[in-house]
Amino acid sequence: MPELKKATGNGGQRRLPLHERRAAILAAARTVFAKMGYEQASMVDIANASGIVEGTIYIHFQNKLDLLTKVLETWYEEILSGYQAQLAGIEGTRNRLRFMIWYNLYSLHQNRDLCRLLVVHVRSHFNYRHTSFYEMNCRYSEDTLAIVQEGIAKGEFRADVPLDILRDMLFGAAEYHIGRYFRAVSDARALDQVADTIVELVCRAIAVEPSAAPVADTLSRLESLAASLDASSRRLAPRI
Repeated sequence: MPELKKATGNGGQRRLPLHERRAAILAAARTVFAKMGYEQASMVDIANASGIVEGTIYIHFQNKLDLLTKVLETWYEEILSGYQAQLAGIEGTRNRLRFMIWYNLYSLHQNRDLCRLLVVHVRSHFNYRHTSFYEMNCRYSEDTLAIVQEGIAKGEFRADVPLDILRDMLFGAAEYHIGRYFRAVSDARALDQVADTIVELVCRAIAVEPSAAPVADTLSRLESLAASLDASSRRLAPRI
C-alpha cells in the first residue's frame, strides 16, 4: 500500500509531513482500539485505517503498547485543555469542586472504551508511572485538590483534611461508577446526580463545623452590655 499522500495544487501528490502522518496514525489507532479492543486490534488494522504501510507505524511508535499509550495520552491532553478554560469562569469553592468531579465523570463516560483500555492495559503495566499520561493524571488530581486547599484557606474546609485519602475517594468513586457502565448495570445514575451526590458527601465530611464558642462569647458580651445599661439607667433615674 502506498504511503499516505496529500494532494497538491497541480494535481500531483506529496507525502504528508511527519507530524501529520503521526497524527493520522494516532487518530486511526484510537478508532481501531476503541472498536476492536487492544488484543484484537493489529498494527495491520491500524495501518489500513491510516492509509499507510505497516512499517511506517514503527517509525513513530515502538510497538502496539507504546501506540496505545500515546493514544491515551492524546485523549487526556484533550481532557486537560477542555476543563481549564471552563473552570476559570466558575466561582465558589463548592461549585468549582463539583465541576471537577462532574468533568472527570463526563470525560470517562464519553470515552468508556478508552477508559477500559487504560485500566486494563496501561495502568497495570510496570512502566505506567514513567509515562506522561501518569504525569497528566497527577496534574488533574493536583488541580482538584488545589480547590480543596482554597476552601481550607477560606475557612470553609477543615485544615486537617488528609488530601491523599480525599483524592482517592473522589477519583475512586468516579472510576467505580463508570465501571457500572462497563458491566451494563441498568440503574446507573445520571452523571449530574452522581456529581451532586459526591460533592455533597465530601463537603459535608470536610466542612468546618460551626463552633459553639463564638455564640457563647456573643451571648456573654450581650449580657455584660445589658448589665451595664441597667446600671446606667439606675444611676440616671430621678430620685423621689
